[in-house]
Amino acid sequence: MQNLLDLSIFILDAEFKIVWINQAIERFFGLRREEVVGKDKRQVIRERIKDIFTNALPIAGKDGTMAYRLQSERKGGRILAKTGSMTGVASLAGYVKSKNNGILSFVIIINGFVKPRRPYIALEDQVCRFLVKGKKVHG
Repeated sequence: MQNLLDLSIFILDAEFKIVWINQAIERFFGLRREEVVGKDKRQVIRERIKDIFTNALPIAGKDGTMAYRLQSERKGGRILAKTGSMTGVASLAGYVKSKNNGILSFVIIINGFVKPRRPYIALEDQVCRFLVKGKKVHG
């Protein structure tokens, strides 16, 4: 039987506001009970998960698999992304800090090609530059 201390428990009111959390939640999400009581659980988790994901992603032009890509975007740290590839497939997914539209998430998957990967990687990079500089979206 699982130890009850390992179970993550939120107690919420009818409006999804946090009434109480246990120590497992505090440990897992790095939260403190007194900081989150009364806040909307969905927002608290969204913010926490966003930080976990974005901190794990390479910065274009600086880190990991993105170190040599999008060098022109390096200074602003506006593109955080992870590459993926296998035979006939190139992909890129992450977040862009757009100049006009806030933070955007994106996924680009190009598959079924047999030629060299370089033109497809260039296309992924071009899409990222477009997202960074994109026109204001009205909606």
